[in-house]
Amino acid sequence: MRWFPVLLATLAGLEAAQAHRDGPHVKLAVPHRRRVEDLRQKRNAFEPWNPPTVANKPRGHRRNHLSPRQTTAIAVGDNSRCGGTYGRCADGYCCSASGWCGQTASYCSSPDCQISYGPACDGNQKPSGADTSGDARPLKGSVPYGGVGIYNCVNDGDVAITYDDGPYIYTAAMLDAFKAHGAVATWFITGNNIGKGMINVAYSDVIQRMVADGHQIASHTWSHENLDQMTQEQRKNQMVYNEIAFQSILGFYPTYMRPPYSICGQDCQAQMLELGYHITYFDLDTQGYLHTDPSQIAFSVGLWDQAMQARSPCNGSYLHIEHDIHQQIATTLTNHILDSVVANGWNAVTVGTCLGDPPENWYRGNVPSYNFKITPVSAPVCSSTATSNSLLNLTGSAVLTGTSATSTSIALAISLDAACGSVSGQTCQGSTFGDCCSQYGYCGKTEFHCGAGCQSGFGKCTTSDSSSSTAVNSGTVSALLVSLTGSCGANNGNATCAGSIFGNCCSQYGYCGSDIDFCGTGCQSDFGSCGESIFWIHVYFVFCIHVYFILCYNVSVVFCDYRYVQFTFKNHVFFVQYHNHIYFIIQHHVQFVFENHIYFIQYHIYFIIQHHVQFVFENHIYFIIQHHVQFVFKNHVYFIQYYIYIIIKHHF
Repeated sequence: MRWFPVLLATLAGLEAAQAHRDGPHVKLAVPHRRRVEDLRQKRNAFEPWNPPTVANKPRGHRRNHLSPRQTTAIAVGDNSRCGGTYGRCADGYCCSASGWCGQTASYCSSPDCQISYGPACDGNQKPSGADTSGDARPLKGSVPYGGVGIYNCVNDGDVAITYDDGPYIYTAAMLDAFKAHGAVATWFITGNNIGKGMINVAYSDVIQRMVADGHQIASHTWSHENLDQMTQEQRKNQMVYNEIAFQSILGFYPTYMRPPYSICGQDCQAQMLELGYHITYFDLDTQGYLHTDPSQIAFSVGLWDQAMQARSPCNGSYLHIEHDIHQQIATTLTNHILDSVVANGWNAVTVGTCLGDPPENWYRGNVPSYNFKITPVSAPVCSSTATSNSLLNLTGSAVLTGTSATSTSIALAISLDAACGSVSGQTCQGSTFGDCCSQYGYCGKTEFHCGAGCQSGFGKCTTSDSSSSTAVNSGTVSALLVSLTGSCGANNGNATCAGSIFGNCCSQYGYCGSDIDFCGTGCQSDFGSCGESIFWIHVYFVFCIHVYFILCYNVSVVFCDYRYVQFTFKNHVFFVQYHNHIYFIIQHHVQFVFENHIYFIQYHIYFIIQHHVQFVFENHIYFIIQHHVQFVFKNHVYFIQYYIYIIIKHHF
């Protein structure tokens, strides 16, 4: 992501420099080379935090939106600074993420190079080959084209494993692993990103092998740009350039695509329909791209294992997403996923197969016959039993290692991350966080956890009216699956928000949440709660040598009414819960997340607050609020030497 910094030195006073294209500028540093990590940081503002977009649900982004033909009218600047009021760079030059003209990879690599201001950006380079823009594009089959997109498979027992952003240096070894497991995947390929070179030059052999091994090829655009922040011509080029490269490698190109950052609004949806593309999302994200260090990848392994517990190949399916440009995903996570697929009796298939779409509909051009008979190493097993280590069943009695739980006694693992309930498949009983599972799915031992709404099926409760509606017992399973992605409703696999970590209300647009936008007008009562009371609060963060968190019911213009202080922590923060919005674990470093509005990642702290406030914290703190960086945000943000007071209004 393009971060334009406000640098705060907490121990040496406040030193700030603004680098927004619409304001005063200071040259801060020599541009550095942007690699895979930069794409990871850029993605953090979108994919994991926001469910896929639909009409009337726009996404904010720092790049200026340009109307059709506006880019060609941009005047050439001084060929030093670029973007915004500075104009574009001269022909043959690139405009870097920080707004400087240059010609090296640091300036030109996509997606950070600003293609509207840098004529030589990788994203503007058309590959050699026959132009496909005038090709006929008939819409074949029953799988929808364009529109709000596809989120899940239709065949029980299928897992469509998919990878974005590649191919890359790790992809060939991943193909070996899939072949050894008798499995196939779908590869959403980006044509020219992260400095890897054009795919028809650098990765022809890998892509040809994908097809030869029975995998499905799909498009992830040419240079991984935000499609909602492009002109219609730029957006078409993102698809056509990739088609040209595919055509030169394979003789055909795909009809399936996934928008970068899972962003494709109304205009984008209409254009994908015109170009004949199925917009493909997912209902399972193991977030490996956020846990790329060897010490972190276990988090993603755990997400996969929870998904295997949450659904059975007898009555469920998954459309999964990962990214093959990270080593730990390519090795540790992928091998674990493939071993797990075989062990649990799932079929690892392509997206087209899991949607029941015949192979002849997957591509345009000289489409080859697809007669691969993919047979798993072990025969599929459709069983309601599950095995695990150190499990508890719903009655709270121990289940010995290696034994199985029947359909009338579903095994639950003791929570290791404070999450509980039907989504995580974990119980609080015996956990270090407390034995009670709150109505919002987190373990603890306070009245918030053990009182009203406490889920007795996933731990202990102290009140007689505690809820266990999300627990499964007596062999009865609800027809609605609890949302794992934040999407809900009839168009999203009949997923319900009730018991989800995103909130219990399903909005008219099909997303889970807990504020008035989700629980008010248009709320879908068939897929969650509606009309819940909404409590607006202010959150004050103070960063110094220690960290304090104070949540208040009553707040004056500047100060909190400390008679209503709820939580204060110093040095270590272990767990906090308040009205389904703030949940986290901090112990020397950050290990968990804040629900769907604020997320903390180990060593780096990434904040996304309803698309308005975005922070990255790693010795420096960057603030971007509604596309403008300021020292004072009209009573929203105050900077004081040695401390930061952040006042966030109406975002929880």
